[in-house]
Amino acid sequence: MSALWMRTDQRDGRTIVSVFGPITRHTTPTLHQHLRRILAGPTAGEIDVDLNGCIHTDVDGLLALDLIGKTARRYGRKLLYVKVPPLIKHLIDRYHLDLPLAPDGTEADSTDSAVSTITAAGDGEDRL
Repeated sequence: MSALWMRTDQRDGRTIVSVFGPITRHTTPTLHQHLRRILAGPTAGEIDVDLNGCIHTDVDGLLALDLIGKTARRYGRKLLYVKVPPLIKHLIDRYHLDLPLAPDGTEADSTDSAVSTITAAGDGEDRL
């Protein structure tokens, strides 16, 4: 089983969550928990979930992305999936999922982050 890592950055009033590794049945609980904590927290602004580092997904991973989008709407937050790899975009289209995807050419740039935390699936804790 491969590890899933997430880096959370705050920049220009936006929260950017970069995902690295596979989003699968084994890693979705950690991804959902991490994003739900961000959604419920005091962080203002939009949330961009950068999937550029996502190397694989399965059906459970796709359904988790859909659930996270619905959770964001329930919290009244704007969440957008950015830098979606072509294979994952193809699967989203194939299964007719209504995920909040960034328009083509839109990217989140987290190089100048003010705050950054990294979470690993299975760790259960954030590291600065």
